[in-house]
Amino acid sequence: MNVTALEELLQGCDIHKDQSYMLWRLQQNDLDLTLFPLGDYTKQAIVALARRENLVAEDFSESQDVCFIPDGDYRRFLAQEVADRLVSIGAGDLVDAEGRVLGRHPGFYHFTIGQRKGFGIGFGERRYVTAIDAAANRVTIGAEAELRCASLLLEDVNWVSSIPLPSFRGQIRLRYKHRGAEGVVTALTEDRVRIDFDEPQKAVTPGQSAVAYDRERLILGGIISQKSVN
Repeated sequence: MNVTALEELLQGCDIHKDQSYMLWRLQQNDLDLTLFPLGDYTKQAIVALARRENLVAEDFSESQDVCFIPDGDYRRFLAQEVADRLVSIGAGDLVDAEGRVLGRHPGFYHFTIGQRKGFGIGFGERRYVTAIDAAANRVTIGAEAELRCASLLLEDVNWVSSIPLPSFRGQIRLRYKHRGAEGVVTALTEDRVRIDFDEPQKAVTPGQSAVAYDRERLILGGIISQKSVN
């Protein structure tokens, strides 16, 4: 892969705490003025150093998931903070891929792509959330095979560490904790690309970010707008 060297954003050495997935919107002028002094350290090494310098308590624990929600229960948080809005949303239809109504659900905000519980209905085999239409308050469920995605489109693409390329092979991360998947990235326009995976991926969620790497270099990122099911 031939990448023109610009200011580059690389993964941190601590792959379990790497934040590069979150930073794909940074522009070249941002990177030119930014330093990441902890990139060569693991989280454990930094905590140990901070403890030696009495900067953190011995019982220090890190935040997880949505850090501003103490118990991690976002549904309870929404019920407390935007109760009127939830009442206006109300219940909605639970449907299959053909749009057939299977039942009712208490509101689309109770579900995430890939979820397999909370439907209030029993099935002969496991069902998963495959799509969420927030505007219509409709949740689509299906078999695991319907959850897998062979390709996707990214919009609002930012080329972080490269000039725009016609096509390249890289590793794609679909979520912060996603291990990454090999695939081919093809530019449709400068800010819109198609990604074709070597192996179909589960729980691809429109509206979330996806990023592409060449080894440790973050090449681009964007917002998932469409997906195709294999």
